[in-house]
Amino acid sequence: GVAIAVSLAWVLYELAAPRVSVLGLLPGTNVFKDIGRFGDSSHSEGVLVLQLQTNLYFFNINRVRAALKRAERKVQFVVQCVVLDWSRVSSIDTNVVVSLKELASDYRKRGILLLMVGVQ
Repeated sequence: GVAIAVSLAWVLYELAAPRVSVLGLLPGTNVFKDIGRFGDSSHSEGVLVLQLQTNLYFFNINRVRAALKRAERKVQFVVQCVVLDWSRVSSIDTNVVVSLKELASDYRKRGILLLMVGVQ
């Protein structure tokens, strides 16, 4: 009983507070890794690469959008392109699709290219 309750609580927490990792290129490779965990990885000038770490639903998409804005403010360059890595996302709902269209429109109005990779 307790293990099930703890597992359920953990799943709900993960869904409600989605993580977005900032990725950087490892030197001498074509491999992108989490900059927070691999300090020697680095950005390509003007390109912000972000990896979504959970499935997206109506109740967590606004937190994801807020995380994207925070990541953009933290970098030390003018963002010209945002790359979203979807390789860890296996499920979204229709509200997320609408929100993504709005996100793409917002970036386009600011002259920022939005690319999505690893979409399943």
